Amino acid sequence: MIPLSIGFETAKGIFTTVIPRHTRVPTKWMVWMPVWNSCGESLRIGIFLGEHVSVDNNEFLGEVELICNWSSHQGSVDIKLTFEVDENFVVTVTASNGCDQLDGTEDVRKELNVFSVSLPKEVMCKQRILNAVKDALLDWPMHILRIHAHLRNQARYLINSLSDVLTVRKDDLPTDLREDAIKSMDELQIALEGDAIVLKVKILRATLVKSAVLHWMLPSESLRRDYSCYES
Repeated sequence: MIPLSIGFETAKGIFTTVIPRHTRVPTKWMVWMPVWNSCGESLRIGIFLGEHVSVDNNEFLGEVELICNWSSHQGSVDIKLTFEVDENFVVTVTASNGCDQLDGTEDVRKELNVFSVSLPKEVMCKQRILNAVKDALLDWPMHILRIHAHLRNQARYLINSLSDVLTVRKDDLPTDLREDAIKSMDELQIALEGDAIVLKVKILRATLVKSAVLHWMLPSESLRRDYSCYES
């Protein structure tokens, strides 16, 4: 089993868990991460082992470096991080996305950059594991930061999703639904650095709007679906 959690660094040095401790190996986990760098900027994603909310108190394993090359006016794209741990506790992390909007520093397109590292033997020490868990549990103020960071990631992902849907369906959606989606995006953007409770409320509202936008159909499409069951 993995002795401590494995994850990556997000905004303000917050540790985001991907593979929780006590997970049996071999294992493979994936997570989507919104990226907001401008075209041509280099992005380094730090990978860590530990339980503390702050990456400074966890074990640094390595990093994936990406170069952003998209031309979106928002400068944003969702990337997929894939974490794998084999029977020998070798950690492999791959970054990729569904289109040619990221370049790895060495590889290009789908499998953009990969690194592998074995978990340090000293980290496998039972007493060190217990101390890491104890320190993480006692630092309650940092847990609030982790919750807020998680909400911010959710909000950014929703903003990206709504923006993509509006781009594709802008000519199909009714005006009121389109305006609701734009309003939700603006509210999320404003609430990103504000109160966590307010941000959570905005996320819930934006999620409902996103669902409505995704499931809305033109009247002609709706009629075809209603009568399709009668067709032989």
